[in-house]
Amino acid sequence: MLPFLGAVAIGRKDDAGPWQKLAVLLAGPLPGLLLAVIALRLAMPGPDEHRLLLSIGIMALVINYFNLLPFSPLDGGQIVDNFLFAHRPRLRFAFLAASAMALVAVGLAVDSVAFAALGFIFSLALPAVWRRTRLLVGIPYHAGDDAVRAILTRLHESPGPRWPAFAQRMQILRTLLPSLRGRSPRLVETLAGLAIYGAVIALPVVGLWSTGLPQQAYAQVVGQTTASDDDDYD
Repeated sequence: MLPFLGAVAIGRKDDAGPWQKLAVLLAGPLPGLLLAVIALRLAMPGPDEHRLLLSIGIMALVINYFNLLPFSPLDGGQIVDNFLFAHRPRLRFAFLAASAMALVAVGLAVDSVAFAALGFIFSLALPAVWRRTRLLVGIPYHAGDDAVRAILTRLHESPGPRWPAFAQRMQILRTLLPSLRGRSPRLVETLAGLAIYGAVIALPVVGLWSTGLPQQAYAQVVGQTTASDDDDYD
C-alpha cells in the first residue's frame, strides 16, 4: 500500500527458486523486527513520553514474531514448508494439517480466539488440499508440459460423475503450478535457509539483550508457569 495513492502491487512467479521465496517471505517480518528493536532500544530506559514508542516496539515485535511461527500459512511456516517439504506432497500435507492443529492448540493455550479461529478456518481447507496432494503424487517434477498434461489427464479421468469443469480444472492447475515448477532446494540450501530463518528469529533477542528485556520476558514466562503449576498442585 502506498500512502495517499492506494496502489497495490501483486506478483506471481511459478518457477521461483528457494532463495527468491525466502527473500519475499522475509521482506515483511524482517523490517518489522528491525523496527521493533530500534523502537524498544530508544524507549528503554526513558521518560514517560516514550510510552508511545514503547507500545509501537512491543506491537511490532509481537505481530512479526507471530508471523514467523513455523505454522503454515504464516510466513515462518511457508519458509519451513519450502525448505523441508518442497516436492514432497504427502509430507507437505501432513505439515499443513499439523500447522492447523498447532494453531488451535496455541490459541487454546494462550486464550487467543484469533489463533484458534485461524487454525479452525485453515483446517476447513484441508480436504481440498488433500485432493490436490493426490494429484501431485507420482507426477514427474521439472517435466514441463509433461507434468501439466499428466495433471490435466488425472482431472479428466477422475472417477465419478462430478469431475471438475474446465474452469475448475484450470484453477486447480494454476494452484499447483508453483509446486511443480519451483526448484527444490539442495541439502546445503536447506540448511542455509533454515539457519537464516533461525537468525531472523534470534535477531530481537540479540539486539535487545543489553536492555534486559529478553531476560525479563523469560523470567515473567517462567514465573507465570511456576505459579500456574503451584495453583494446580494446591
